[in-house]
Amino acid sequence: MLKARISKILFAFIFLVPITGTIAPLYSQDCARICTYFETTDFPDLQPVIAEINTYLRNNPSTITPDCNRRLNYLLAVIYESHSQKDAASHYYDLQYAYGNLCSSDTAKIEAHLYLAGFKTRTLKNQEATSIIDSALLLLRSYTKKEYINYNFEDATNLYATNEEYPLNSRNEIGGLPITKFTSTTQNLFRKYYQAKASVYTNESKIGDARANYLLAYQFAKANISDSTEGNILNNLGLLLTNEGYYQKAVVLLNEALLLFEKQKNYASMPNTLVNLSYCYRKMKAYKEAESYAAKAVAISRDNRYTSFFCRANGFLARAYSLQNRLAEAEQVLRQSIDTARRYNNKIELCYNLRALAEVLLQHRTKLSEAKAVTLE
Repeated sequence: MLKARISKILFAFIFLVPITGTIAPLYSQDCARICTYFETTDFPDLQPVIAEINTYLRNNPSTITPDCNRRLNYLLAVIYESHSQKDAASHYYDLQYAYGNLCSSDTAKIEAHLYLAGFKTRTLKNQEATSIIDSALLLLRSYTKKEYINYNFEDATNLYATNEEYPLNSRNEIGGLPITKFTSTTQNLFRKYYQAKASVYTNESKIGDARANYLLAYQFAKANISDSTEGNILNNLGLLLTNEGYYQKAVVLLNEALLLFEKQKNYASMPNTLVNLSYCYRKMKAYKEAESYAAKAVAISRDNRYTSFFCRANGFLARAYSLQNRLAEAEQVLRQSIDTARRYNNKIELCYNLRALAEVLLQHRTKLSEAKAVTLE
């Protein structure tokens, strides 16, 4: 993933709203500084970033290195994906992959493979994702040999396939090597590789394999002091447990993820984990707790102007209200979310909230015709 704030965009799929003022011209700066600038600056709106990056790429064709091209095109891909513009995102993921293969750095090539594989997984193209991940594994094996690391991928996965402890135990050896043997760069690559594998297995409902790979990813993230993705991996492990119906165990992991996000001030990832907690409590019929977590997600999304998660969190809040027969409140927040989703042309959240509204209107019993009209939208 890209650094800090932009990595949170991909994990949380947030949508941001307009900025005032302009972005300072950066054409005279070198590629590394350009990439770092865009990767670490927190823009309230990402649309100006698209224009600025494209202008920079267009005006400096002879001086941009393949790695700079890779990083900037990846950033564009992330932005378009976060706005649900899948065709544009696909174009830029392909570009970052092409430029990654032109890089002399093995780490750049491996990252380019894993970023493209991640996008393929999120668009449910599992076979393509698996093929790309397999190619990344060949590069990763070669890379570890150059680093004089005799890492056993098979033994590592087999060990964690039978480990059902949540969270991980204190074992600090992976693939037959002490974790201190790995550099932070290597730890980062291995974490990304195992996350990519886990995502494909999750899509294929291979829960045991997904869990093993997430556990490995978590171990590498936890060992790497410069890695801030621990919470996101715990969140994904919590979702696996939720899908298996282990809601109380999931709550433990999700709360641990939430504590990490609070410590990091990672507001972009908090709403996702909060709505997952709301869902767990709803399934456990603890509706007040479900309401509380959803309300927190709404507040954080509203305060930080994350419009996608504002809509999604309101959907969870409405469901908590409706289960307490507070139908008027449920209807009110859903209509607010639908208006927001329409304003930002967010079709995914619009569909989600229209469905939730139809369910609430059916509960009213007196609004059956309106429920039918909403369903037909």
